[in-house]
Amino acid sequence: MKISPVWIFALPFAAACAAGGASPAGAPARTTAVAVQCPAGVNNAQTAFSRDAEQQLLRAQVVGQAARQPLYQQALTQAQAGIAADANNPQHYFLAGQAHISMGNYVAADSAFRRAETLCAPYGEETLPLRAQAFQTLYNQGLEAYQRNDTVAAIAAWQGSTRIFDREPDPYFNLAILHTSRGQHDQALAMYNQTLTALERPGIDTTAEAVAARADLRQKTEAGLLNVGAQYFQAKNHARAAEVFERLTRLNPNNRDAWYNYALALYTQERWPQLVPVAQRVVQMDPLNENANIILFNAYKNANQNNEALKVLQATEALPVHVTGVQLEPGEGRSVLRGQVAGNQARAGTPVRLEFTFYGPAGALGTPQQVTVNAPAKGATTNFEVALQNATPAVSYSYRVVR
Repeated sequence: MKISPVWIFALPFAAACAAGGASPAGAPARTTAVAVQCPAGVNNAQTAFSRDAEQQLLRAQVVGQAARQPLYQQALTQAQAGIAADANNPQHYFLAGQAHISMGNYVAADSAFRRAETLCAPYGEETLPLRAQAFQTLYNQGLEAYQRNDTVAAIAAWQGSTRIFDREPDPYFNLAILHTSRGQHDQALAMYNQTLTALERPGIDTTAEAVAARADLRQKTEAGLLNVGAQYFQAKNHARAAEVFERLTRLNPNNRDAWYNYALALYTQERWPQLVPVAQRVVQMDPLNENANIILFNAYKNANQNNEALKVLQATEALPVHVTGVQLEPGEGRSVLRGQVAGNQARAGTPVRLEFTFYGPAGALGTPQQVTVNAPAKGATTNFEVALQNATPAVSYSYRVVR
């Protein structure tokens, strides 16, 4: 028995816009370093170098834009002189980082801040708002570059934003989309994984609206991973495809498409013992899918579980109808699932009742929805549609035959 592959369509670009306009590099939000309480043994004493650097940074806050750059450079020169005099005083690195940020030297700023934080962990609380400010600037620069079709500049800006501040997932997601569109599967996968990691960290904005936006981005990220897995499959890198799909089944155990494509990837590699439980799960969620049942039959047969294979073969042949071509259209307030029923053993005209469960990112949504279809004759098909009214868009489904 053979199966026919099911492909996943490409995910459209969905770069999330940052709240507020771009904030140009300017005077840092804070300059005081001596107030930071470091652990015993860490020398955080103010020096002539740190005093001079701080004064230049403070002066930059009250002068015009044209006069700021020389002051930032003077502050950086003094901070670097302090580092040369005492490489273990975190204050000098903190001030050097502020000067670098003010001049748009974000990589150097990150390095200076990291050193200050390593020498004295409480400096992390002081660098956080400065990192967030720099992140906003770089992220918006990336959006502006993308809007003028300069993807090289967009990638550079978004990469920089993730280095200076790694708590926001949006730049990782945008980078993943760009890499996907270029067929750079490995890079896209890495960025989707970084998106998920960033989503586990607290963001800049903790309002209810921002939390909801992050939940939506997680859903888009899972869809993006599904797409990358499909691209690996199409490129015949079935082992890597299986890894991606397997991770998706752990991220969302109710993701029917992840389970099905995971089964396809294992089937193609003839990894029969590993395929058995995966195929079982697919049939559990999609019991009238002929391909899913054939995959399970082959898994049992080639894993030398012949009795189980025979049971599946007989059950597949006895299915009243086959469900095929299912498409889920998620929407806020109403998600719609459309598909076809193909005739099999049920006599033409026999009513077949299906009960669908819709799933959101956190689990089942609302109550199961039923639809009754009249079985078509063998070789014929008929369409069906079932909808769920729910504020949360559905991302997956399963169903059962109601006897």
